[in-house]
Amino acid sequence: MDRRTFLAFSTASLALSPRDAPPVRGQKGLRLSTTWWLVSKLPVPDALALLTRLGYDGYEMFDWRDPRVMDTFVSLKDKYPLSCE
Repeated sequence: MDRRTFLAFSTASLALSPRDAPPVRGQKGLRLSTTWWLVSKLPVPDALALLTRLGYDGYEMFDWRDPRVMDTFVSLKDKYPLSCE
């Protein structure tokens, strides 16, 4: 598959949330995650809610060095079904 075909497929598939897609028999499916940078301008609770609503399974690379940010993620980990990859 070339880059143009892949981009056309991936752009078209964004309309379908992974949780709405029908399961494929014999396959466990793909886990969908994103980098935190894409939602980093939002407050953490709003960003986690948005990622959950959009059907993501996880996120990667938030700023874990700031104790306040880390505490926010820890306090919200049970509220949203997302994993930190």
